[in-house]
Amino acid sequence: MADATFEKLIIGDVKGAHLSLSPNGIKMHEETGELRAELWMEYDGPALLMYDRNGQERLALFVENDGTPHIRVHDANGKKRISVSVDMEGGPLLQFLDGTGVALFQCTLIDGETPSLSFHSRDEKLRFHLLLHDDEADMLASPKTGEEHWGSLLRQLAKKGRA
Repeated sequence: MADATFEKLIIGDVKGAHLSLSPNGIKMHEETGELRAELWMEYDGPALLMYDRNGQERLALFVENDGTPHIRVHDANGKKRISVSVDMEGGPLLQFLDGTGVALFQCTLIDGETPSLSFHSRDEKLRFHLLLHDDEADMLASPKTGEEHWGSLLRQLAKKGRA
């Protein structure tokens, strides 16, 4: 018996809930026929995408060819608003983005060990950066004037009588 090959296999009602299977992945459609989720191979690695009832991508999980994992959460307009990843050295990165894609808040572990928080303005300028070392905390405050002020957070608080 000869091997049968198919370009695409559809399970279910093509106008309703169904699953389509192809060499590149699996697509899941709800009872209205709308695409709600897909698991497939992108050009640089595997991806799981989930869509809302309006067809907007809301959640994406993917792994790049170099092994870097990512999670992206999108708003109702399809704009990326939260991004989570882990770099090749094991350092996690969490970003909150505005509707234009600018990361306004970022939390990471530098070199996989040193906690770091940073806040940026909409024009992508660093406004505040906090590094937490084992023995002290350093901060950089960068007001609108563009001045940068590095210093021990504990020293800054001590000057104000709060430490």
